Amino acid sequence: MGRVEEAINAHTRARDLHQQVGGAHGEATAWNNLGTALEQVRRFGEAIDAFARSMELFRAVGDNDWAAIAQQNIAEIQQGPGAHDET
Repeated sequence: MGRVEEAINAHTRARDLHQQVGGAHGEATAWNNLGTALEQVRRFGEAIDAFARSMELFRAVGDNDWAAIAQQNIAEIQQGPGAHDET
């Protein structure tokens, strides 16, 4: 297993733990980190979904700065080369 796959697994575990304890900001951060790792392995559709969930959660807790970063991450994938290679 490569380092990015390890990161994907770690961020998924972190997301799940934050969901269990009700830590919405931590969960949002984990979703954002997961999106970044998925983007690195060109799993663009999954990355967009992760960033979208992150954005929703950041907005729900009132962190509009990080919500904007998640939204920017989505836009960069949608505009980047190869964005439509995988959905």
